[in-house]
Amino acid sequence: MDKRFDLARAFARDAALLRLARESAMLIHPTDIRAAGNEVEKAVRDYFRQMLPPRYYITSGHLIDFDQQVTPQIDIIIADAFNLSSLYTTQDGTEYVPITSVFAIGEVKSTYYKSRSYFHELTNTLAGIAEMHRPLVENTAYGGELHGDTTLVDMMRGSSNRFLNHLFSFFFCVDAGDFSFKDVSPHFTSTDLALVPNVSVLLDKGVLIRSCLNEAGEGEYHKYPTETAGPEYDWLFAESMDSKGGSREGSNLAFLYGMLINHLSNSHLEPANAYPYTTKLVHLRRSTLSWAKGSPPEVSQ
Repeated sequence: MDKRFDLARAFARDAALLRLARESAMLIHPTDIRAAGNEVEKAVRDYFRQMLPPRYYITSGHLIDFDQQVTPQIDIIIADAFNLSSLYTTQDGTEYVPITSVFAIGEVKSTYYKSRSYFHELTNTLAGIAEMHRPLVENTAYGGELHGDTTLVDMMRGSSNRFLNHLFSFFFCVDAGDFSFKDVSPHFTSTDLALVPNVSVLLDKGVLIRSCLNEAGEGEYHKYPTETAGPEYDWLFAESMDSKGGSREGSNLAFLYGMLINHLSNSHLEPANAYPYTTKLVHLRRSTLSWAKGSPPEVSQ
């Protein structure tokens, strides 16, 4: 067979289209940064809708938990399309997505401006999420070793993750602007590993990840920073090289897509249920109750 699909060139094209979306938005909204940013966010959401399987629901909005705590607006939410992908949608289209239905979230920027403190803002959002009700579910078959707690269901899932419901977060910026790894390093090295994005992609510059060196002296990244507390790990900025037939931007986009697919394929969420959200809205009180027999049934001791 002499025909091959040029995947590098395909991702280069996709990255070029995202850059074109940014340039078009800036042309249409030269004085309205927010409006231009909204168009870029939509282009990135549309891209992931095209690339991810139908079982994933791609939207923007707020996460909500059982206690009705909500996050700030999130640019990309990747949720379970088959089970309560949205709890409530307002008249203007704003969605409130159950946090137990969410696989991943993303922050999207058209251009990076150091003065905007994007990573500090994202850390604040992740700190709020950390206080919401979403306990981690351990993979009892992690590592392939059988023990007393290993379940057949987890064995059948075949997940390579330590936990089945990690919430993956990423930062994506089309134009690196005045980004400098030196500028953001203090924030990443001094912040709780749970409160920084799993991966940050500056499309035209490189990727920021948690990594260590293998025996060959090559960087090996880990998609979950919270599992890399050991001294062998550090934050690494990798300026991706142009791939054969592709581009630097395409390589960076492919890296993000690969990490996201790896996360999704190894994750499992139990079906979300609206009942825990709505049951707290109703309270039965003696003064508002009418009984068919005239008085409450006797409670057996």
